[in-house]
Amino acid sequence: MGYFIRTTADLKSDLVLFMTIGICGGFTTFSSFAYENILIIRAEDNLLSLSYIGLSLILGMVMVLVGLKIEKFIF
Repeated sequence: MGYFIRTTADLKSDLVLFMTIGICGGFTTFSSFAYENILIIRAEDNLLSLSYIGLSLILGMVMVLVGLKIEKFIF
């Protein structure tokens, strides 16, 4: 993020936001998700791990669909 703060003179603010919040935020969120799963697997709780992975993916996709429906309703 520091790189983008120093070099934003030529970049549009939307691009800076996308790179700093979107990309970096996505990597940190996914790495936290992966790390938590590794901890659960190391604790040998396979059912919890599979449930966590499955529910995270399914609920994530459901929330995207809900967001798309809301967006169509609003606009």
